[in-house]
Amino acid sequence: MANIQILNDTFTVSGVNKYGDTVGTVQIDLGYGKIVTANAMPDSINRGLQVSGFIGRYVTSMKPWQATVIGTGSKLWVDFGRDDRSGRFNKAKAIRFDPDTYATLVNPDFWAAV
Repeated sequence: MANIQILNDTFTVSGVNKYGDTVGTVQIDLGYGKIVTANAMPDSINRGLQVSGFIGRYVTSMKPWQATVIGTGSKLWVDFGRDDRSGRFNKAKAIRFDPDTYATLVNPDFWAAV
């Protein structure tokens, strides 16, 4: 996995979703010179932005999991699937940006401004 960075200063507000959350877009540097635009919203715990489009996969399965990716710059909090506390598995290394698969796993109203 490349060093993913959320470019927080590029966050642009689109509006508010039907749940009352501020939503917009942000640019993400996926590494290797590839920058993409993804849906985003401010994190409620003030750790930066929560961004869409990432999925996680366990080494032993092909099942995609919706990944929660929150952060600022290269400091990311990543979670998906079951609760793993073994210390041998790093979820941040098991994610990839796949907005098409991600769209099949989430409620589209969560990221849409009304």
